[in-house]
Amino acid sequence: MKTNYSDDDVCVIAAGCVLPDAENPSKYWDNIISGKCSVRELPEHKLSKKLYLSKENKEDKTISNYAAFVSDETLKKICEKNKINYSEYNKLHILALEAAKQAIREVNKNSFLAKKASIILGCGWPDERLPDYQMTEEENSLKKHIKKHVNKNPDAAIHLLNDYFKRFKKKLKLPVQHTLTNSVCENIKEKYGIEADGCLIDAACASSLAAIEVSMKKLKSYESDIVITGGIDNFLEPENFVIFSKSGTLSPDRCYPFDKKTKGLVQGEGAVIFVLQRVEDAIKYKNKILGILRSCGCSSDGKYSSLFSPSKPGQIRALKKAYGSLEDKKVDFIECHGTGTEIGDVTELEALNEFFLNSKKKIPIGSVKSIIGHTKGTAGAAGLLKSILAVNNRIIPPSPYFNSMIYNNKNKVFVNKKPIKLNPRKDPIKFGISSFGFGGINYHLILEEFKGNFDVAKKNDKKADEKIVVVAQSYVSAKKSEKYIKKHSFNITPKSLPSIDKLQILAIAAVHEAINKHHIRFDSMEKDRISVISSTCLCSEQMSVLSKRVKHFEIADNFSPLGNKIKKIVLKHKEKFPKITEDAGPGTLNNVIAGRVCNAFNFLGKSFNVDADFNSFVIALQSGITELQSGDSEVVILLGTEEELNKSKTHLKRGGLRCLVLTKLRIAIKQNFEIISEVKVS
Repeated sequence: MKTNYSDDDVCVIAAGCVLPDAENPSKYWDNIISGKCSVRELPEHKLSKKLYLSKENKEDKTISNYAAFVSDETLKKICEKNKINYSEYNKLHILALEAAKQAIREVNKNSFLAKKASIILGCGWPDERLPDYQMTEEENSLKKHIKKHVNKNPDAAIHLLNDYFKRFKKKLKLPVQHTLTNSVCENIKEKYGIEADGCLIDAACASSLAAIEVSMKKLKSYESDIVITGGIDNFLEPENFVIFSKSGTLSPDRCYPFDKKTKGLVQGEGAVIFVLQRVEDAIKYKNKILGILRSCGCSSDGKYSSLFSPSKPGQIRALKKAYGSLEDKKVDFIECHGTGTEIGDVTELEALNEFFLNSKKKIPIGSVKSIIGHTKGTAGAAGLLKSILAVNNRIIPPSPYFNSMIYNNKNKVFVNKKPIKLNPRKDPIKFGISSFGFGGINYHLILEEFKGNFDVAKKNDKKADEKIVVVAQSYVSAKKSEKYIKKHSFNITPKSLPSIDKLQILAIAAVHEAINKHHIRFDSMEKDRISVISSTCLCSEQMSVLSKRVKHFEIADNFSPLGNKIKKIVLKHKEKFPKITEDAGPGTLNNVIAGRVCNAFNFLGKSFNVDADFNSFVIALQSGITELQSGDSEVVILLGTEEELNKSKTHLKRGGLRCLVLTKLRIAIKQNFEIISEVKVS
């Protein structure tokens, strides 16, 4: 029996990775099958026990220093092998360059010639070095603080401060253009001679699946012919441990997804890169097809109680969208989000049990976070790579750590402790992969085995692009955020306000102003077809502020020769920054600019942030148009931020925020929306 494919079906033709204890996909598979756990204590130079570890979870400290990380030895080997000067690249670049190299070398070179190529990577956090650069901004403020509060021998304290920043700045040799996270796309292009457009997609912990979904759309719309995509993340800085510790989600050691003994999540890092093509082109260029990306469902939680907590209805909506285009809900395995937090695992199980209620067989599930931790922006890609390797090896990997289910309520799913062999059969193997992110975003991707006996049919339903129009617009200045939130609360309490980045507030203000000014009403429209896309460079001002507060422990420790009294005075300087609360996690993330809009207005479509340096708004606009032309969304709300880079300080100065509400012309007419202008992007 032949398997039928459409010419615009998207497939994976290559993969590469650098993950904890896994420098390539082959080693990654060995670790998955053996159940090798890469979680261990971070070395002292990465996270000082003396400065940051507190089993009592004291202010600005963490209960854990455990993570799954890529060792310094592995990085050195990669640099030597690829002739990379470590001083010219940050760790995120090194991980991405190596993973991309592994994937690109498996592709027929002609696939890139005279073809429209794109690089679209998922990334939700900046590189680990960026906060260090921004910490130098506090030098003068600290000097003034010391002169004001140190009465006895202030010159000695100033001398130590000068000495500290002199040594500190010596370590920061990275070229300015490489400090911005999005420069990783340019580095891949330059290093491997690829002409391509590029951007980062930020949907927090769902970033890599969001990037893959955007990539699939670009291929299906023929905007791109080949796409390098996946996920990258290496933000294992003390401030991120403090955020997770403050939220009560961090485990003191290992994580055990779906098991009663789990105590929370453990962080990880790494890069996973894929190359995608349409099936017709993969066959034409004789590229090996590792799997078919059959469909991807996405949803926002909308006006849910918390941007930090998972939502069962939101996850079910994503599942419905993913499986809606399939003849049945049959799936052989689900690689879950499975972070190891009680609320996260129970919510995910509840969603799966409800969605697969009528399934005749129990479905095996697992989570690779049990061995490599939560790699955040890379998490979905790590789950997809695990699934690709499993499908091609025809084995459902085991979870040998598992003992008893955290949730016992007639489960339609189970965690397999031993490998399950997948025997040959006529219909293709199907795996589901889930990834959820702070800000209330949910993705579920379906991977299908590629069958050797096939037919590729031309799609007859390709339609001409429809006109896209702007039906509402607004601009809100940076000064307006605090005044606005006092007038319109939008589920934000005064206590939470100091922990929330101003751009998130500006976004709500801009959308509110646009839809009211132009009398836009969404009452008769499906909320799950209203999506929000923001555009801004990664690393919010609030993330910078939080990092500076936490890093004061390192600065104060430098004053030990002068005694504890001086150390306490220096440490007191951190109080100029807001205290870290439970809201700090979502409050610092760029993708929550869009997520908070969905939360405020109960929009249930997708939400993510585009980072393409200072071309972010244009790329976001193109993504919005593609989203509308696909028919998945009927309205896209586009948010663009004014940004300017101060190169001397490696600091982004942000101004106001612009909002455009986009839809198809025929929908605008049907809804009686005001038509401001037609959108054309060359």
